[in-house]
Amino acid sequence: MQRVPRKNIYPFLSDVKIPRLRRSRVVSIPLQVSKFRISSSSSLKKPVNYIAPPSLSEPIPLKKSAVIEEAPLRSPKRILRYSHALIAGFLFLIFVGSGIYAFKIVELKNNVSVFMESAYGSLREITAHLRRYEFGKAAGQIKMFNSELNEIGKDAKRMKLFELGNVLGSVWNAAKTVPRTFLNVQEIGNASFEIVNDVEVLKQHALALMFDQKGNELIGLLENIVSKMRILDESTKTLQGDITAFDVEALGLEKAEVTFGDLLLNNAPEFYKIEDALKAFISFLKQEDDVHALILFQNSSEMRPSGGFIGSYADLVFNHGSILRFDVEDVYDPDGQLDARVIPPKQLQGITEVWGARDANWFFDFPQSADKVKFFLEESKIYKEKNTKFPLVIAINDTVLQSILSLVGPIKLLYYNLTVDSNNFLPLIQEEVEAGKDNKHGEPKRILKVLTPLLLEKLKNLPPGDKRKLFEIIGGHLSSKDIMIHSEHEGIRSFLKSKEWTGESFAIPPRWNGDYIALVNTNIAGGKSDYFIDQEIDLVSQLTLEGDVLNNLIVKRTHSGNTRSEWWYRAINENYIKVLTREGARFGFVRGNTEKAFYNGARYKKDEWTTDRELARIESTMQFLPKSDVWVSGEGDKTSFGTWFRVRAGESKTLHMDYKVPRAFDINTSNYSFVFDKQSGVRSSVTFAFIAPPGYVWKETGTPYMNYESRSGEGRIRLDMEFMHAR
Repeated sequence: MQRVPRKNIYPFLSDVKIPRLRRSRVVSIPLQVSKFRISSSSSLKKPVNYIAPPSLSEPIPLKKSAVIEEAPLRSPKRILRYSHALIAGFLFLIFVGSGIYAFKIVELKNNVSVFMESAYGSLREITAHLRRYEFGKAAGQIKMFNSELNEIGKDAKRMKLFELGNVLGSVWNAAKTVPRTFLNVQEIGNASFEIVNDVEVLKQHALALMFDQKGNELIGLLENIVSKMRILDESTKTLQGDITAFDVEALGLEKAEVTFGDLLLNNAPEFYKIEDALKAFISFLKQEDDVHALILFQNSSEMRPSGGFIGSYADLVFNHGSILRFDVEDVYDPDGQLDARVIPPKQLQGITEVWGARDANWFFDFPQSADKVKFFLEESKIYKEKNTKFPLVIAINDTVLQSILSLVGPIKLLYYNLTVDSNNFLPLIQEEVEAGKDNKHGEPKRILKVLTPLLLEKLKNLPPGDKRKLFEIIGGHLSSKDIMIHSEHEGIRSFLKSKEWTGESFAIPPRWNGDYIALVNTNIAGGKSDYFIDQEIDLVSQLTLEGDVLNNLIVKRTHSGNTRSEWWYRAINENYIKVLTREGARFGFVRGNTEKAFYNGARYKKDEWTTDRELARIESTMQFLPKSDVWVSGEGDKTSFGTWFRVRAGESKTLHMDYKVPRAFDINTSNYSFVFDKQSGVRSSVTFAFIAPPGYVWKETGTPYMNYESRSGEGRIRLDMEFMHAR
């Protein structure tokens, strides 16, 4: 066989024979050895004695002479054995070193996995806190998250993990994305922490900034939050692309558990809504002209469809975030300067000739009521002559003021020689309005004008802990519809709607499988008797094989005003009650209601009267059922059954009503939903019972029966259920 020449691996080495050295001798060596390179074509036929330099590219300083001892002559086989041993030892060191390093990598991986599993739980808790606007609790979780993340980062940097990402990818595939993922998670943690801290600053100083004419600082703080949210958004989007490397398989999490990517994606819409709302609010605050916000004080002692009677309101004027004025007014003042003569709802025509702002919260859907109140106020000479508009309307029930007083403590009104607190607020104010000395001088609501600035001053100077409680109080009242907000600004309105803070009636989705109910009370000439009304709602719904729902409704109202001496509390509770349900519902039966007629409306046939379009659209559908004293009408995507329900002081009365909702669900889908909308300002307990179609049971209970009870006062109750064939 022909011998094939060996090829050199490196250009500066060539194949050499092992020289046989003779006995020791002295060799003279020059003072300096210059750089050298052995050509691949060169060969060594004679022994060459030299000292190998540590580097082949650097000059080597040597002494003038050196003694080189010749090694004993060794055979090529012995030298080969030594070479094998040397290589084996070298490989052993590599193996041991790699093993130790691999052990460290596995240890780091385990630490990261433990952290990521813990972080997943932390992120869920952080998200839950943020959804409930508990920013202080979220900040604590984020701080802990960042601390654990930093420890992992220190370990990774100490082991050069980021620099060796590609090498480690062969050991742990997720390591390939470690550097970028780590930085993104770190940015998310840092940005989140800064955002919640800024929100805490807002809680502590927002009111002071607004009332101290430092609105620009408030706007700057909001803009800073938005800029950090952009950073958070960018980091989150990048992380979503890499996160699969850390998902369930890498972390050892259960397959059924939602992954990090899902957690981020599920909360992204909420994040964008908040960001868009902040941008919209900043734009709203930065308008050049003065902005007027309308605050409606609804008195739940005298119920109206969207809340209590509007006896007073406030015109809040601000510019670039700074509050210029907070004027509390009697609603009868603008109503008295209203040129428009609009026909009121039929139910009100017996107590008032002209419709005005005081009675305009006639619609259960608050945005409709807000627009109507705003219309009458803007048409009044007080505001029309100045072309004043109200792009923002906020309704506040008296229970909100009671909660705030429980936080700030008693307020002394020296002029009246009174002390107002959370326990006596409403009765005391009501007595002063109805029978106080201001009423005798034609200014019955003056006490509210005196109280308001004192209350605002106390709010501005609350200690830090109480300011946090204030936001929690406001959040709770928003959820229970004691505060409702309507904005003309699309961005703000969209966010408020997503949080169910607008007081809108539930919109029935197309092809929806389920039922809906809202009970709407309207006190008409019943004094302030609703303050002592306790209401119980009991609904039993029987589902049929045809997809119909047969409803049996029982409403019990108890009037305990007989315990008071004031006539406005002892008055008969004259209540026009409406049941709002799904469009197309059919009335069946009623018992316990009161026979009472509407005013015939003959005086409104003159040309000078104006008909409201929205009201006319509803009243044009009204059909009176004389045998039952019930009015059936259509209100948007709902059907309404209305009747009078009178309760005297010291009495309890019960209203029974049966009605059917045809084709409410598809029996083949097995899904069924139920929605109850609470009326703002009403104290009521609710009990709902659902009977599955014949031959079916509820999956949740394993029986044909499903029950739900509540007295917590949620603004909206939604129940999603599933039925299945009985075994």
